[in-house]
Amino acid sequence: MAAIQVFISYAHEDIEVRKRLSKELQLLEFKGLVKPWHDGEISAGARWDDSIRSALGRSDLVILLLSSYFTASNYIFKEELPLILERYAQGKTKVIPVLARPTATFDLIGIDHLQCLPQDENKRLKAITSWANEDEAWAVVMKVIIKTVEELVNAKPVETPSPDQPKFKLGEYHKYACDRIDQRDLFYERIHQQNRKCHYFYLYGEILQSHSGMFQRIVYDKQDLLQDRLNEDVQPSCQIVARDITFDFSKKEHIYKQNILKNLLTAFHISLSEEEPILESTAQILLNKSPEVKALGAKDAVCILLSISEWDWDKDRTPKIVRWLLSHFFEVALPPNAPNFYLFFGLTYETQDGRIEQEIVESIEAGEHGIVILPELEPVPKRDIARWFARYASIFETRSQQMTEREKYFAGKDAVDMEDVEIKLAKIIDAYNRR
Repeated sequence: MAAIQVFISYAHEDIEVRKRLSKELQLLEFKGLVKPWHDGEISAGARWDDSIRSALGRSDLVILLLSSYFTASNYIFKEELPLILERYAQGKTKVIPVLARPTATFDLIGIDHLQCLPQDENKRLKAITSWANEDEAWAVVMKVIIKTVEELVNAKPVETPSPDQPKFKLGEYHKYACDRIDQRDLFYERIHQQNRKCHYFYLYGEILQSHSGMFQRIVYDKQDLLQDRLNEDVQPSCQIVARDITFDFSKKEHIYKQNILKNLLTAFHISLSEEEPILESTAQILLNKSPEVKALGAKDAVCILLSISEWDWDKDRTPKIVRWLLSHFFEVALPPNAPNFYLFFGLTYETQDGRIEQEIVESIEAGEHGIVILPELEPVPKRDIARWFARYASIFETRSQQMTEREKYFAGKDAVDMEDVEIKLAKIIDAYNRR
């Protein structure tokens, strides 16, 4: 099954909105349903205009992030948008406009015939930044995007490779199969020792060490997908619903708790009325009301990464709220046929004074709720990068090419930040797939 090519059109002033959209699309990307593209994917030295036109030419779905910055962009209005509307008129791509910020000019750029999102409960168009809870706005947007992607996937013809093409393509997930062995081994060691449905982990390190990538690796590893080593017959051993969640910090304890639960439930497409006491919710609500979780069985899993930045960390409040979340929300009796829950608290920090690391370790009492502190995420040693190239040697035509590519991307450093490793491995994987 070929992934749906998604082109994201936006003004650079709206980059934070684009980043949020990319995060919302991650689960679909994990499952191989979509391959998003935006101008941040343009390689250094590549011709900017040619790269955009080429990506548009491959697009099955275009998402427009509308704002006054979007409508004021000379390039978007004169170059990008006409190409998009031409492909739409020819039936070559679907187009979903999303009103990111309030603007009165978007209906003057020739897209008034397209249904714009998100609409509130009264079917009125309302910009994402105008919603009291932006997570709810994104939930509305994603429901339409998911439905559109499913329709495109069902309509897409099955590709038959020619004899001179590779039998199959590398998965996007292979870029996560580098290093992180200590964290992975401790994860499996502990879940096999604990006879329980819910497992809890602290995942911490500097911001460039890709907490999300470590989380994604475990998600794919649990499905045995990282064991394929180019084995085209590998099939997922279980189904996993994964969510990467952030929340708004508050000094008021009850608001802090509400923010976490509200974002958690919204991520699983669960909405509560104002009359329903959100603080009384437990993990049972996921089994009862989330369509994705309800479809899982006892061998399947729900993986949640609750991302906490250094700026939201409070050595007194944060551990206290974490303990409350575990004891109140997750420590409930779950039926035998319920999926397993793996909850990760991802602590990211930018400073290097060691304070955050020490506070994290000191704040967690040994064995409390069975919380496991995974080893700190650190830059990837060069030898572990070399190990990845050796493991996937068959994607290179010769040993010489393998060594040349390794030096091209990773020469000159004894260790590389994991975020940089993932970006460069993704380019190598993409080059192989194109070949």
